[in-house]
This record gives sequence, structure tokens and C-alpha cells, in this order.
Amino acid sequence: MNPAAYLRDRPGLNLILIIAWSTMIFYGSSLTQESLPEVADDYSNWMHMAEYCVLGFLAHPYVRSPNAVLVATAACGLYGASDEFHQMFIPGRGASLADLAWDLSGSFIGAFTAKVWGRL
Repeated sequence: MNPAAYLRDRPGLNLILIIAWSTMIFYGSSLTQESLPEVADDYSNWMHMAEYCVLGFLAHPYVRSPNAVLVATAACGLYGASDEFHQMFIPGRGASLADLAWDLSGSFIGAFTAKVWGRL
């Protein structure tokens, strides 16, 4: 089964998954620094990339545009920017342009993967 094509043909389910995944990202960003596992510091960049890679993969099939990869990446990037802003209000956390760059990288990889996989 092709998950990208499956999601493209089911926009309602796709939207639910996008909202659910975005909520999980928001929850993770709401945790204070003390409540995060120690391993989170070691793999923070890769965690940002991985979570936004999934978001980009989910966002791409929902976007109906010839430039769906760029639109999905931009939308995920805006969410990433709002998430970094949100972290400024969490004790022990802060906003980081480097984290946003990892978010954008992951979003692009996920959206591009969905595009390629959706064609198979």
C-alpha cells in the first residue's frame, strides 16, 4: 500500500492525522526542561528533524498545488516558528533559529518523500 496516495485520497483522515501530530509536537514543546529525558539534549536536532519530517509527509498529500512540496514545507515551517515562539514561555526552554532550521529540513524531506512515494 502507498501511504501518500492513501492519504491523498482521504483528505478528512489526513487532516485528522495532521492535527493529531501537530498536537503531539505542541505537547512535547510544552514540557519543561527538567521533565525531558536526558537523551533529548543529545538528539534534539534529530528529534526536531524527525517530528517535522512526519508532519511534512502528512502535509504534502493534503496540499493541492503544483508546488505542494514548497507549500507543505512553508506551512510546516510556520508551525515550527509558532512552536519555537511557544517554547519561549516554557520554563527552561527557549526559541532557537537552529531548531527552526532542523524543522524546515525535516519538513522538506518529509514532503519530498511523500511526493516521490505518491508517484509510485
